[in-house]
Amino acid sequence: ENPDYRWVDFRKLIQTPYLHISGPDSISVDSLSGKYILIDFFYQSCRPCILSFKKLKELYQINNASKNLVIIGVDPVLQDSSSMGKFKKRYKLEHDVIVGSFANSINSIFNPVGIFPFQILINPKGEIIETQEGYSEVFFKKLEEIISK
Repeated sequence: ENPDYRWVDFRKLIQTPYLHISGPDSISVDSLSGKYILIDFFYQSCRPCILSFKKLKELYQINNASKNLVIIGVDPVLQDSSSMGKFKKRYKLEHDVIVGSFANSINSIFNPVGIFPFQILINPKGEIIETQEGYSEVFFKKLEEIISK
């Protein structure tokens, strides 16, 4: 039985030594402190997931200057990060992606039903304030408004 994900501190979860990340930077608790965190659950052959990448990239670029948003992808299907670099390059993804068994663990806590894409927005206090199942442009507009405040 899955615990209520609202009580899971994602910042503590990432301290595991089993974490495999494909990205330019190492995710650390310090890098998440005081920022909005958008967790994007996807898998590589998911068409709606791929549609959301353009919006994720726009959101990342808008907020990159202010550094108030961290986007973390979670691919629970991919078990080896070796092909993630090529995938990220193909879709021009700039954010880090967690893969492997740790991605499966995160997915089982936050996305136990297995809906993709699935996004969670965590505010700087560490509270989950928005979730979205499936692709929605309305959701991304709402995110822009929340984060720009």
